[in-house]
Amino acid sequence: MTFTHAPLRPVSIAHESSALQLLLRRDTSTNFVLKEVFEKKVYQPIPDAPAPRAILDVGANQGITAGYFRLLFPQAKIVAVEPDPATFPIIEENAKRMGNCTAHNVALLDRNGTAPFKSSSISVISTLYALPHAGIQNDLVDVELLHAGQFADDVAARIGVPGFDMLKVDTEGAEVPILQAGLYHNHIP
Repeated sequence: MTFTHAPLRPVSIAHESSALQLLLRRDTSTNFVLKEVFEKKVYQPIPDAPAPRAILDVGANQGITAGYFRLLFPQAKIVAVEPDPATFPIIEENAKRMGNCTAHNVALLDRNGTAPFKSSSISVISTLYALPHAGIQNDLVDVELLHAGQFADDVAARIGVPGFDMLKVDTEGAEVPILQAGLYHNHIP
């Protein structure tokens, strides 16, 4: 690693009478995501929609959105996917804190294989593609690619559900190939 990420700090997140404590980086991008999710409510569920049984969070980063979903849907099984090797240990720990949540250190795409990944000093913009701004520190690392549709099939079978009722994809440019891999049409009931 050619740069150092911000230190971790415990952060309490809450919704109504439920609360969780996550470990998160002490940096402005983490604060931005917290504000997006909890104040702006960018992932607020559709009113009167049934509660999901299983949620697939692709591009989970540190697990802020997965934590939000855990607070809203305490019975749901959550699968968090994060390819960045510098960020994965954080979501892995936070998945344990959430309970009924598994974390997977892979990149989903429209094929299996490996690919170079830009692990950025600003983790929320780490990507398989070009970074949006010049001068951002990053390390180029190879990550495992898995076909998104096949991954969803395999994981759904392992956790005992027919598919995922809720899908969140925030992958800094890989959204279209992930959806084209059949994830949306074949895996959301």
